[in-house]
Amino acid sequence: ARALPILVVGECCLALLAVTCAILNASGRPIAALSLMATTVLTGIGTAYVLVPGAPLGPDMLVAMATSAASGMVLGFVLATTYVRVRLGGSVPLRTVARVLLAGAVAVTVGRVLPGHGRMVGLAITILVVVVYFAALVFLREFGPTDRAKFRKILRRR
Repeated sequence: ARALPILVVGECCLALLAVTCAILNASGRPIAALSLMATTVLTGIGTAYVLVPGAPLGPDMLVAMATSAASGMVLGFVLATTYVRVRLGGSVPLRTVARVLLAGAVAVTVGRVLPGHGRMVGLAITILVVVVYFAALVFLREFGPTDRAKFRKILRRR
């Protein structure tokens, strides 16, 4: 269970890295996108090579592996974001980053505070955490009326 939050951070960074690499591909920089993904993978492999063999079998090894994978994903995202800012002049607004991080922290806190024993209770808490995250984004005005209108339009298509 200790490894999962580490891996979630990495997976979020990987998703954002994929979007950033799509931006790079669309801007005619496929080599940069490929290089960033290769750096991500190689960092994860290299970190695993160092951390995993020394970890005792069991939960500690899972934490070592999650840390290894997440380190590559986080580094890849940071490098990609830096590259896009320097080469293309674009970046994520600092206020957006702060609001998303705050909403995430609130949601994680709710998930950690509530006891989640059993499959059904765990599933219910997971759904609650997602709802809390989106509610926090709305409350913090990150997910505003324009965003909600676009979201409703997308949902109507299906």
